[in-house]
Amino acid sequence: MCDSFTEQRPSKTADLIDHNGPAGSSENQDPIRQRVFAKSEQADTYPAVADRGHAAIAPSRTSAVPKSASKRQVRLEPTNAFGDVTFHPSHMIVRKAAKYVRLSDKSNMDDVVELMTKHWDLVKPEIKPGVILSVVGGGEHFRLSDSRKNAIFDQGLIKVIEMTNGWILSLGMNSGVSKAIGDAVREGQSFQFDHNGEIIRTIHCIGIAPWNIIKGREVLIASDPEETKTTAARYQVDPVPGHYSLNPDHSHFLFIDDGDAHEEDNMDKYQAALDANSNGEFHAKLEARLRTDYPVICLLIDGGYKSFVRIRESLKKGTHVIICKGTGRMANVLAEAVTFFKTKSDSSGEKDFRKQLESLIEENNFVEKGFVKNVADEIKTVATKYNSLLTVFDVDKDALDLTIMEFLLDLESENAIDRIKLALRWNASADAASKMFAHSTFDDINREDKTKLFTEALANDQIEFVKLFTDYSAKEKLLTVEQLRNLYIKTLNQNRQDALYMQLVLMDMKLWVDNGNIYLHHIHTIIKKFTRLYDDPQYSNDKSDQIATESTYFDHPFRELFIWAVLFNRKQLALFFWENCDDPLSVALLGCLLCIGMKRKTKKVYEPVAEEFQDLKRVLQRLATGIVDRAYAVDRENAMLIAQLPIKTIGNLNSMDVASIARAQTYFNSNCCQQVISKQWKRGFDGSTLLIVLSTWLFPLFFWWIRFDKNYKLLGTPRTTNSNQVVGNATNSMGTATAASGIADSENWKKCRTFYASPVVRFTLHMTAFLFYMTLYASVMLFYYPTTEEYWRVHWQEIVLYFWQATFICEMYRKIKKTPGDRLSTRFQDWWRNGALGTWNLLDFISVIISVIALILRCFSSTFPLARLLMLVAMLLYFQQVCKIFLLSSYLGPKVIMIKKMVADLGMFLLMLMVFFLSYAISVQSLMYPHRPLYWGIGWDLFQQGWWKMFGDLNEEATQGHVENCTEAQLTFPPEGSWDCFLRVYPIPLFLVVYLFFGSILLINMLIAAFAHIFENVQANSQEIWRYQMYFLLNEFDDKPLLPPPFIFISHARQVMKHFCGKPEDSKEIKINGQRVTENQLKYLKMLENDSRRNFAKNQGLEDTSKTDED
Repeated sequence: MCDSFTEQRPSKTADLIDHNGPAGSSENQDPIRQRVFAKSEQADTYPAVADRGHAAIAPSRTSAVPKSASKRQVRLEPTNAFGDVTFHPSHMIVRKAAKYVRLSDKSNMDDVVELMTKHWDLVKPEIKPGVILSVVGGGEHFRLSDSRKNAIFDQGLIKVIEMTNGWILSLGMNSGVSKAIGDAVREGQSFQFDHNGEIIRTIHCIGIAPWNIIKGREVLIASDPEETKTTAARYQVDPVPGHYSLNPDHSHFLFIDDGDAHEEDNMDKYQAALDANSNGEFHAKLEARLRTDYPVICLLIDGGYKSFVRIRESLKKGTHVIICKGTGRMANVLAEAVTFFKTKSDSSGEKDFRKQLESLIEENNFVEKGFVKNVADEIKTVATKYNSLLTVFDVDKDALDLTIMEFLLDLESENAIDRIKLALRWNASADAASKMFAHSTFDDINREDKTKLFTEALANDQIEFVKLFTDYSAKEKLLTVEQLRNLYIKTLNQNRQDALYMQLVLMDMKLWVDNGNIYLHHIHTIIKKFTRLYDDPQYSNDKSDQIATESTYFDHPFRELFIWAVLFNRKQLALFFWENCDDPLSVALLGCLLCIGMKRKTKKVYEPVAEEFQDLKRVLQRLATGIVDRAYAVDRENAMLIAQLPIKTIGNLNSMDVASIARAQTYFNSNCCQQVISKQWKRGFDGSTLLIVLSTWLFPLFFWWIRFDKNYKLLGTPRTTNSNQVVGNATNSMGTATAASGIADSENWKKCRTFYASPVVRFTLHMTAFLFYMTLYASVMLFYYPTTEEYWRVHWQEIVLYFWQATFICEMYRKIKKTPGDRLSTRFQDWWRNGALGTWNLLDFISVIISVIALILRCFSSTFPLARLLMLVAMLLYFQQVCKIFLLSSYLGPKVIMIKKMVADLGMFLLMLMVFFLSYAISVQSLMYPHRPLYWGIGWDLFQQGWWKMFGDLNEEATQGHVENCTEAQLTFPPEGSWDCFLRVYPIPLFLVVYLFFGSILLINMLIAAFAHIFENVQANSQEIWRYQMYFLLNEFDDKPLLPPPFIFISHARQVMKHFCGKPEDSKEIKINGQRVTENQLKYLKMLENDSRRNFAKNQGLEDTSKTDED
C-alpha cells in the first residue's frame, strides 16, 4: 500500500533552492511522509501527513511571488492540507463534512484515483458510478434563465446522477456554473446509512479547484506541521457568492497546486488563459484515467475562452464532450461551429461562416481584439479535428438525460447485456428503451441473463422494460417457478414502501422467513386466505424440501405476475399484465379479492396504503365490467355465458360469485349481469309478480296466466349436431337448461318443472311459508305459551313451532356446507358475510341460537320467565326476514338498505349520547337522593331519569324543587336554615337545560342530518344498490329446495341419501345451468372475452379508467 503512493522525484528541485531544516532531507522522515510531493515556492517544507494509515496527496501552501521567481523556486514537498472541512453557515439540513486534499498538478493519476475510490470510499463493490460528468462552464459571467437551469441541472444533470450513481466534477467555486451545480445538488441530495452505520451522501459532487486562488485557504492547512492526523477545518462561506470562494454543497475537493500565483490582472485574457491551464491539464488527465474504468463525459455550459481551452485538453485526452447549445457564449459559438463542420459537404460557405464566427467571438469579448483570429482558428481546429468526440445538445429541444443515455449506449460495447443493464440502471423512457433494444440482439442473451434482467426490471417497477422483455420473449417460456420465487424474494428485500407492508402482512400471518427467503407456498397461503378457494399446485408444491431440479414453466405467466403486482401494489404493472393475460375477466376479479384482503391487512398499519388498494380494486372491477359490457354489445347470449362460466382456479365459482365475495358492486350494474339476473330470476317464463304469486298456489292457472319462452322445448338440447362448428348461441335466450330432462317428458310437465324450478317461485313459496311460520309463532306466544306454574305443559302448536325451527337449523347447516371454502370455519365466515344485505344470515344465526337457548331454559321453572323473554326477542329478529319481500321492488328495496345504514349510524349516535346522558342522570340522581344506599336498581333509575327527558317527558317534581327531605321554606333566598337543599334543587333545572340542548337539540338534529346524507347517497345509486342485492336474493333462493319449511326436511333427507348412495358427477365437464359447454363453445367464449378486453382497453384506455373510476 505504501509503495503505491511513492513518487521518486529527481533531486534537481532541491538544487534550485538553498534550504535548511529536517524537511529538506528524507532520511529522518518515515516512509509514509515520502510518498507524494507537491510543488512549492518556499524553502520551508511541511511533512507529509497520513490519514488512517495512508498518505494524502497535496502540496504545501504557496505565496504570491513574481512568476519569473516562481519558475526558479519550485519544488515538491509533502502535503500539509487534507482532511474534512465543514461549511458555515450551511443550507443543508444534515450537516456533513466534505473531504479535501491539496495535490500537485504533477501527481500520479493512479494514486489520485485510488485515493478517491478506496480511501474516500466513492466506489463500493455493489455501487459503482454509471457515468462521471465533468462540467465546464462560465464563472462570474454565467447567466441562465430558471427554466433552462431546471432543464439542465435538476431534470438533466441530477436525474442522470441519481439514476446511475454517478459523480459530478466541477471547479468547486461558489459562482457561475459551479454554484448552479451546487444548488441543484443541494436540492437533490439525500443521505443514507452505510454498512458501518455512518451517514453518507447519495450524490458525489467533486470540486477540482486551483489552490492558489482559493479565498481563505489558510484554514485548510494543518496548524501543526508535525501532526499526522487529518485536519478538521471550518470554512466560512461568504454570504455574497464570489469567484474565489468554495461552494459548500460539494462533497469532496481536490485542490491543485502548481506552485504559481497567476496575476491575470496584468496580462491579456488570451495569454492568461493559456498560462493558467495547469488546472485544466489536471482535469483532462484525471478524466482520461477515470475513463479506463468508468464512462466519462465532459459537458460545456456557457463559458468563455478559458472553458474552451479546458475542454480542448479533455478532447486531446480522448474524452467525449457534450456542448449545451442555448446556454450562451462559448457553448453557443462552439455548437455553431461543430454543427457547421459536421453538416457541410464542401468548402462553400466556409468563408462567410468564418466571418460570422469571428463576429461572435468579438461580441462575446472572449479575448482582446488582436487575438480574435487566433481563437477562430483554434475553434475551427477543434470542431474539425475532434468532430467525432463532440455532440451538440439543444437545451430548448432535447432532454439532457436522454442525450447522455444515448451517448453512453454508443460508448458501451456491442454486448447486448451491457446495453440492457445500462438502460435498466438508467430507468430510461419508452423511446430510449426501444432504441436500446433495437441496437441490441436480444436473442444472443442466454436464458440466465434474461431472467436476471427481467427480474430486475420487475422489481424496480420499470414498466417500459417489462413491456419490451415480454415483446421479445416467448410467452410459454417467460416465467418459471424459480424465477417467480426469486422475484418475490428480491422485491421483499427492497427498500420500498410496498415491500415493507408486504413484510408486515407475512409477519401478521406468521409466514415471514428471515431475510425474506420465502417460497411460493407462503404466497399460496396468502392468496388462499384472501380468496378462500384459489388453488395452484405449482405454488403449493414449492417448498424448501420440495424444490424441483428442472425448470417448471407457468402456463399463464401473466396471471402469476399480475398476482405479484397486485400484492405489492404495482398498479401500472398490474394493468399491463391484465392486458396480456388469457383470462382477463377472472384475473380482474381475482385482483379485486386480493385488494380486499390486502386492504384489510394494511388498514391496521397505515390507512393511506389501504386506500390505495381500495382504489386499485375500483379500477379492476371497472375493467371486469367493461369486458362483459363490450361482449354484451357484440353477442348478448354468449356474453351472459361468459358471466356464468366457472373459474377453475377459484373453486369453479362463476364471475358473479367471485364479484359478490369481492363486493364488486359496480360489476353487477353492468347490462350483461343484470340480464343474467333477470333471466335467472324468472327462468324460462315471464309474467307479472301478482300472477306469479297466484299461479304458485293455484296450480293449474299458470298454464294460462304465464307466458313461457317459445324455445323452452330446446332447453336441454344443442342447436347443432356439428361438433366442429362454433356455436354462437350456446343456450336459449333465457339461459337455462334445468327444465328439460328428456324428449319423453310431456310439454305440460316441462312447463311445470320450468315454473317451479325458478327462483321467483321458490321465493314465493318460502316467503309465504315464512308468513305462516310467523303467524304460528305469534299465536303460540299470545295463546299457547304456558305460565310459569305450568311450564311443563306443551301444546301441539308449540311442538310444531319447535319442529319448524329445527328445519331452519338443518337448512342453515346445508347452506354453510355448500358455501365455497376448504374448511368449515372459512365457509361459516363467508356465509356470515355474504348474505343479502350482509346481515340477514347474521340475524338468522342469532335467532336460531336464542331459540335454542330459550328451549333449554324452558325446561326449568326457575328460568322459565327468561325463556319467554328470549322467545320474544327471537321473534323480533325473525320478523326482520319479512323485509326480504321489499327487496323485489326497485323502489322499496333501496329503502331497506337505507334503514340498515341508518341503524349503523344510530349506534354511533347512541355512543355519543351516552356521554351527556350519564353525566346528567348521575348528577341529578345524586342531588335528588343524597342518602340512598347501594342497590341493583340504580341502572334502571338512571335510565328513567335521563332517557325520557330527551323525548320531552319532564319530571315536574324535580324541576319545581320537590326533592327528598326538602321543603319549600328551605328553598327561599336566603334559605331558612341549611344551604343544602338550596344547592341541591336549583342546579337541577340548569343541568336539564344543558342536557336538552346537547342531547335533544344538537345530537338529534345531527342524527337527522346524517340520515338525510345517507338517504341522498343511497337514492343517488339506488338502482345499482338494488341490482347488487338482487343477486344475493337470486343466489339464495336458486339454491333452496322447492319445498319450504317445515316440509323442507323431505329435500334434506333426499340429499342425505344422494350423498351416501348417489353417483358423483363428472367434475371435468364444464356446465352452465346444468348444460355442458363443449370445447368449441369454450374457445368461442374465450375469443369473445379477449376481444372485448382489447376493445375496451383500446377505446377507453387503462389510464382513463384508473383516473375516472369511482366506487
